[in-house]
Amino acid sequence: MRNNNLLERKYNLTENPFTSTTASNKWLDTWTNRTQELEKWRKFIKASKKGQGNQIAFLIGEYGRGKTLSLLKIFYEASSEVDLMPIYLNFQGEQKVKKVGIDFLFRLLRGILEAIKDKHINRTKLAHALDKISDDLSEPKDVIKAILVDKEQENRKLAEYFISGQIQPNKKELRQLGIIRKIDDVEIAKEYLAALLILLWNIGYKGTFFAVDEFEYLFSLVPKSQRAIYIALLRGLYDFPVGMKSVDVQMAKLNFFIAISEGGWNSLKEMDTQERGQGGPVQPLMRRITLKSTLLPFSKLETRELIKNRLSYDRVRGTRSAKPLIPFSDDFVSFVFEKANGELWRTIFICSHVLDAGLEKGVSILNKVFAEKVMKERNI
Repeated sequence: MRNNNLLERKYNLTENPFTSTTASNKWLDTWTNRTQELEKWRKFIKASKKGQGNQIAFLIGEYGRGKTLSLLKIFYEASSEVDLMPIYLNFQGEQKVKKVGIDFLFRLLRGILEAIKDKHINRTKLAHALDKISDDLSEPKDVIKAILVDKEQENRKLAEYFISGQIQPNKKELRQLGIIRKIDDVEIAKEYLAALLILLWNIGYKGTFFAVDEFEYLFSLVPKSQRAIYIALLRGLYDFPVGMKSVDVQMAKLNFFIAISEGGWNSLKEMDTQERGQGGPVQPLMRRITLKSTLLPFSKLETRELIKNRLSYDRVRGTRSAKPLIPFSDDFVSFVFEKANGELWRTIFICSHVLDAGLEKGVSILNKVFAEKVMKERNI
């Protein structure tokens, strides 16, 4: 953008804080509290470690309402809990699937393993924790051990590709892994999930916390007739490990915080309506939802907080100033709120253009008169 030198020299900003409408971790420092929602989310996180069973929450929000940034905030909050294993999944851009349902489980398995590796846990501790897993889960135990403990890179890579569904091993590769079965069935995949959850418990984690973005994108990967398979699987994961053989030990809980668009949520409700006369997995899933949180448009007060937060954060020093680094008036807030209708993406879009023009022309304050002029000049 223009006048970057002015931005940094005069305002201690390395970039226009409204340039991007894409959610990312760097904007968590300018988080605008949705106070009531945030309190509910924190209670859900605290309950994720307790023994009342698994949990599922849905975060519903229209495009541009801050759904992904809210999910990142929730993930950040969960990451501060020392006995929760936070795992972030985004299903957008997934490839077409060969076997519906197992693809979802492969993502969970890979996510847990990557999260464990990111913790850089001592191999001896991991080996000891794996040894405590029952021989009823000997195949999953051996594959996980190859990934986390084995020093032989070839074995480790083969096991990683296998457990994430990236390869279908031949007989030679199965022998190299020391197993007989491929992961070609949901029940087999669940055995691997059980082994990982037991491992997590053994190394001190009471629960997982899956922050799942773009969940409804899974629906675009399969024919409409197969969408219910994902719903049935999610319902089964809520009840997990019910139905599994020989698994009666302590394991980390499964907790899902799923972001979904209003369109995706409406699709679920349509499936629910269609099933009422004939049965299906959607109604049982709906009864198992622990928390449903809908993101509404920002209020005027929240709009002001957003503008203040973004214009007060000194990204050069990594601190927040008591006053905005670039002044703005009350009528500027009113103008933005009215034009954006409380929509986050639109608020950021308008502020970006007005700030850009303000820096170019060296204005001393962002106000309504100047904002109206910019909008007219740029035909916005």
